[in-house]
Amino acid sequence: MIEFDTMGDAREFLIERQVSKLLYESIDGWDKWLKRAGGGLSMTDLPVDWPVVREGFARRNLIVHADGIVNHLYLGSLKGVQGPLKGGHQVGDKLNVDEEYLSGFLQEISALGRMLAVSVGLKLRKNDRLSFFRSLNSDTYRSLTSGHWRTTITLSQYAMTCDLPRAFRVEAQTRGWVARRELFGVDSIKSEVESWDVSGLAEELAHRKSVLLGSADSIDRVRNVIKSEKLTPFDVAVDPLYAHIRSEFLGISSPTDESLGRGSPELS
Repeated sequence: MIEFDTMGDAREFLIERQVSKLLYESIDGWDKWLKRAGGGLSMTDLPVDWPVVREGFARRNLIVHADGIVNHLYLGSLKGVQGPLKGGHQVGDKLNVDEEYLSGFLQEISALGRMLAVSVGLKLRKNDRLSFFRSLNSDTYRSLTSGHWRTTITLSQYAMTCDLPRAFRVEAQTRGWVARRELFGVDSIKSEVESWDVSGLAEELAHRKSVLLGSADSIDRVRNVIKSEKLTPFDVAVDPLYAHIRSEFLGISSPTDESLGRGSPELS
């Protein structure tokens, strides 16, 4: 009762809480269900931006059930959330969803869904773990080539906590670095990549260090990997890892639908 200014506010909150039980379940309720049904799995243990996810679900419920008008349930769901998500909103304010907000939330929820699928699969179907690792690897690559940098970073972080085969681990790590490079700049990954020990790795994987750092020998190394048929011009055309040197091989800054429709571009 101390949290409310008037008895009317307290009464309104209790009414809203009861309505919520009838209309929709909270994200916390879903997490409790997951813990029971998934043998202790929890969404909050996954490396997703949990405040963003929590606020996004709360805003979704607010828009669907209350026309986007801030109420006590929405504010209550943000208890403990700090920073810009708090927003200084008050009961009665109108919340909207712009393109930037929607993109950020969708990238987080996309990563959460994919991590949940793999986590549940690894727990319930241990003999199929390699299939789930392949799925995670494919999901991370699709996110990267779609320019969903935050999804890629999150999936990469999650993958690095799994007991991956070495090649998959290198894929996950380098894709996370590429996404961070595109989102925050090369300086954000420079020290990590420079300290990356690639001794013992096949050149088809080891050359990525030079490409990530933009080293002087990166173009020659990529050309040699292509000649060894461990990499194709098409890979260079579509993988953001090679975005900054792509023109050296294709004569264009990025692949177009027309060029992709003709098959793999030829080396210049």
